[in-house]
Amino acid sequence: MRKTCRDFYFNILGRGFDSRHLHHYKKKYKGDIMKKELQEKLFKKYPKIFRQRTLPMTETCMCWGIDTGDGWYNLIETLCILLQWDIDNNEHKQIEATQVKEKYGTLRFYTDYNDDKQSGYIDFAEALSANICEECGSNKDVTQSNGAWISTRCSECMKKIKKF
Repeated sequence: MRKTCRDFYFNILGRGFDSRHLHHYKKKYKGDIMKKELQEKLFKKYPKIFRQRTLPMTETCMCWGIDTGDGWYNLIETLCILLQWDIDNNEHKQIEATQVKEKYGTLRFYTDYNDDKQSGYIDFAEALSANICEECGSNKDVTQSNGAWISTRCSECMKKIKKF
């Protein structure tokens, strides 16, 4: 597990926040997080990749779910299709997602293991995310905000973001 993830959440929880407050905190400062229905679709279609989602936070950051907007759903699903196909058809070791989130306006897809080919798929998806609106999935007039929290949005979704 990445130390920064654990430290971030323990820091929030240590300030009197609990898991109910964490969702509000993310929504206020980051924007929407992926709908549970979309997350469950990914978890159901790719149970091997998302096996760690049921583990405690002391073992993985996947316990917090997929921490991106709905607009990157298709990108994450396409990445999972590529990764699982490569594993199944080339006898590669099964990889598991340890954290899926937005950081500095782009997708981060961390795994417990990956080879060079799988790393290339992940790097490519992360690079593509800089040109896809995290909220609606549009690739038209996409830009990154430069406020307190960097986000990747189309011009329409950018108008909706509250300034903090």
